[in-house]
Amino acid sequence: MSFNFMNKNMLDRMFKQVDNVVWDMMSGKVGFKTNEGIMTIDLDLEASTDANAPKPTEAPNAQVSLNLFDDFGMPIPAFAQSTAPEAIQLGDMIYANNKVMGWVVKKNEKSYKIMKADGTRTDWTPPKTQMLGFDSGIMVLRSLLNMLPGGATGLESMQGNLSQFMMMSTMMGGNDGDTEDTLKDIMPMMLMSQMGGAGGSTGGGFQQMMPMLMMMKMMKGNSRPSNRSNGKEDYSGINRKSGSDFFK
Repeated sequence: MSFNFMNKNMLDRMFKQVDNVVWDMMSGKVGFKTNEGIMTIDLDLEASTDANAPKPTEAPNAQVSLNLFDDFGMPIPAFAQSTAPEAIQLGDMIYANNKVMGWVVKKNEKSYKIMKADGTRTDWTPPKTQMLGFDSGIMVLRSLLNMLPGGATGLESMQGNLSQFMMMSTMMGGNDGDTEDTLKDIMPMMLMSQMGGAGGSTGGGFQQMMPMLMMMKMMKGNSRPSNRSNGKEDYSGINRKSGSDFFK
């Protein structure tokens, strides 16, 4: 087994891009695309003014919301993150067996109540898996506000980094398909950098990495076909699935 293969496997266990699931870079929301729009979860929890109050473990009134595509101002590829079971939050999307299982609406001691796209609920128990002798965690997708250190501050930092990347990509003549492919490549590095910098204004050193990443993009050039010509995932709306397709 080569070092690069092990490296890629370990990176995939930390951050894994999930087809048809997107983040809205403007609001930080996460949702998955269907023919009708982008579906998200509304937990409908009462806001608590007590900072010391325990976090709720159930969202009995949770419901699936359908957002029009215009509601997502800037959709970008979303990545699942390996998360310790005790760190799973209500509203997280569970990703297992190469598919989105649903949203967490109740946390039990060793299992979770999952809401599917059609509103039905089912119990899900995570399998016990290890990598290099350590528990590998559960792959979840969550809003950027919950994922990034610093919450809103971390999101603002990522917005700045992505805006800079988009501007440089446009100046170098990249088309939308090339930019989407490159985003898939750099997002894991951006997320690791962001978390390493605790969501600070420097973006965890990502700005220092930008010239190197743009050079990699130049070297790659047009060697990889854009999404619009090869039938792969397209963030302009091609190849959308129905909601039920994600939970089969």
